[in-house]
Amino acid sequence: MSKLKLTILTLLILALGIVAFSYLTLRQAQGDKNQNTNVIPVGTGIQETATTTEIDTADWKTYRNEEYGFEFKYPGEWVLNEIENGISVKYSKDWQFGMKQGFSPFSVIITNKSLEGFIKSYEDDFLDGVPLTRIISQEGYILDRQSGTKLIGNNAAGINTYYIFVIYNQKKYLISFNENEEVQRTMLSSFHFLK
Repeated sequence: MSKLKLTILTLLILALGIVAFSYLTLRQAQGDKNQNTNVIPVGTGIQETATTTEIDTADWKTYRNEEYGFEFKYPGEWVLNEIENGISVKYSKDWQFGMKQGFSPFSVIITNKSLEGFIKSYEDDFLDGVPLTRIISQEGYILDRQSGTKLIGNNAAGINTYYIFVIYNQKKYLISFNENEEVQRTMLSSFHFLK
């Protein structure tokens, strides 16, 4: 690997670390007084996350996709971006340093990969033989009464990404979200498959 690529990768990892540190510092400064997520066991190894904090969603919009068969609610000021085979929603068009909801979009894609295929592709990022990303947790999960799998991925900077993988009506859904964000947990709890 060239020195330029190594320098760029090092700077990227450093920047991600600064972002994560700033985010965690901001969260701690704001306190967690309104955050209360309970994990409700649904069966052996299967969990469903219930958000107990009330967020007023009266002015939220509903994104509905008839082709892919799902809908969810999202804050009206958030920006929708069509992506290949799905949708991504983030706090604003321009990433803003230190924004509570700013650095991890909520996305839903329809994938052609199996769960094992997704894990393999996620863990297929190496630098000098060392993996840069890996799946650190995998457990059963219920989404809109459908059994699926919750995965936690971790990158070289130590930042976690959360995924839900569910098969419904012969479609494979991959939802990425930030579990540490109350708003994104509420968005996930509003997710419904279209019958």
